[in-house]
Amino acid sequence: IPLYVGKVKAHEQIKEIVCKNIMEYGTPKSWNCSVNSSFGQNNSWLYDIVSLYQDNYQEYFSSVNVSANVRVHDIWYNHYTINQFQEKHHHLPCDISCIHYIKLHPNHFGTTFVNPCSLLNSSNKLMNDKSPHTFTPYVEEGDIIIFPSYLEHFVKKQEIDEERITISWNCILSDVRGLTTEPT
Repeated sequence: IPLYVGKVKAHEQIKEIVCKNIMEYGTPKSWNCSVNSSFGQNNSWLYDIVSLYQDNYQEYFSSVNVSANVRVHDIWYNHYTINQFQEKHHHLPCDISCIHYIKLHPNHFGTTFVNPCSLLNSSNKLMNDKSPHTFTPYVEEGDIIIFPSYLEHFVKKQEIDEERITISWNCILSDVRGLTTEPT
């Protein structure tokens, strides 16, 4: 699964903008979790920073030998405090999704991804112990994760009383080139 973790060059600039503009919206009604999120709100000011991630897109595409045009479909921030969490979900029908860790204490949990074959592996007694059902990549403040939007993920309950702030967004790809596989 093409999952990318990288550093955001303009992190401090983006962090200043986000922390200055953050508002407490509460949890969106359709979500089954506890997190303060701007999802579904007017986030036009966040679209102004999207161009600052071009290097990260290029690194991601380079790692999978692809080139593509990126159009941001939607963007929002999540602001977690103690005991808040995000339920398991995906970001379909978009193509790729991104998470930038704006504020992340070293004791916070990163995002946990669910193995898309976990049901298949669970039904096969020979695979049960050999294939992990979840994966939590190590991330630090200032990191970005880019991943296919079909990949289910969640955020564990925050156990410390420190803010955890992320920006998340979904992208639609066009003019995708590459994705060729060499015969073995």
